[in-house]
Amino acid sequence: MDRMHMAFLSDRDNFKMGKPGLQKIMMAKEVYEALRKINIQEKFLDMGGARVLSEWLDLLPDNTYPN
Repeated sequence: MDRMHMAFLSDRDNFKMGKPGLQKIMMAKEVYEALRKINIQEKFLDMGGARVLSEWLDLLPDNTYPN
């Protein structure tokens, strides 16, 4: 979750500087594979994972959707 949050921050900062935000997209497969595991899902939610996931899916500062 910490790495997911850091990827969000990095992409947001890159977007503000006019650079592509690629950190989340580079982690997408890893996150998808991890969250498919039942034993990880409950712990992820208990630790506030829904908040982190909402950051990933939230609109960018210019109100467009992320990659």
